[in-house]
Amino acid sequence: MDELTGEPDVGGQLALTAESITLRPFRLEDVAAYVDQQDHLLAAGFGWERPIDEVSMRAVAERWVRQWNGPRDERNFAILERSSGVLVGDCELELRTDGFVHVMYGIFRPWRGKGYASRAVGLLLGYRSLVWPSTPVLFRIHADNEPSIAIARGAGAIPDGAEASPQGRELRRWVLT
Repeated sequence: MDELTGEPDVGGQLALTAESITLRPFRLEDVAAYVDQQDHLLAAGFGWERPIDEVSMRAVAERWVRQWNGPRDERNFAILERSSGVLVGDCELELRTDGFVHVMYGIFRPWRGKGYASRAVGLLLGYRSLVWPSTPVLFRIHADNEPSIAIARGAGAIPDGAEASPQGRELRRWVLT
């Protein structure tokens, strides 16, 4: 346990499990699988013009890995199918300067619609209660993303207005206190 933050000492061994999934810190060896599985729908969800290439993804993953042992304001997890160990997506908690913990997640096409994102969000919220217990949670969801709106609603979040993404798309804000 980190004495300053109260956060569990990861040491590369942290694993959060619920039903059919396991969350563990994203690793550099996950990059190729991420790049192979990402599609245009997932890329668009993050505001990217096209799926990310391996060089760019490696840079992002290096930042995620550093965060586990560094500034501690971003926690990215690989979402693994428990039975096979296959990477099915990723999810993240980000401590924002506006006083919220932002929840993000993405599931690769073959595993969408099977409850993986809902289970991942449940695990993220449990982890957040250990790390940032009094910080409200923010979901920023594209207005046309009904499955993600259902996940936020199912987690107990309530609508809290809207904002524009950097690309000008409407993002609905959902907050959980």
